Amino acid sequence: MGNIKAIGFITIAQYISEYHGAEISEKIKNTLEGKDQEALFAKNPLPISWIDYGAYIRYLITADKILGNGDLKMAEKLVSYEVNKNFKTIYKMFVALATPTLLFAKTPMMFKQYFDAGKMSAEVIGKNQVDFKLADFPNVPLHHEFHFHVVFTELGKMAGGKVTEARHAKCLARGDEYCISHLTWSSI
Repeated sequence: MGNIKAIGFITIAQYISEYHGAEISEKIKNTLEGKDQEALFAKNPLPISWIDYGAYIRYLITADKILGNGDLKMAEKLVSYEVNKNFKTIYKMFVALATPTLLFAKTPMMFKQYFDAGKMSAEVIGKNQVDFKLADFPNVPLHHEFHFHVVFTELGKMAGGKVTEARHAKCLARGDEYCISHLTWSSI
């Protein structure tokens, strides 16, 4: 299983606790399967710690079911909050100077800083279009694409673009050899 840096999980868990209360935070935690509770909460991770990516995605889905309607809209809002809080500080200068095309072309470099498995590549295929390919990511969890699409959408906004289409054309979790996410954007 691939791992992701814990910074996103920590940011979202703190947000839920602060804005929805400790009781809701505990309900989300206690609704998770034991292995996911262990992966996310047992070691009290630091932002730079590795946590199981599948457990993180299942945490977001569980939070969505408890805080939202189970349609991933709330999970998307949580990831959007996290990206805006963390990326605007870590990559502030780069994002401020980048165009969506440049930012998306450099996304594979950023991917390596947040994931310990998998290989991401980006191919700009036309004006305002890019295909992201994810390969060699063991046991990528179902529904991971919503997480990637929100991250891509928010990065695009930071660089002055608006993602108009985010489509997951192929998926490792559904048996394909690799994932392909196709993005189209326009300038704001």
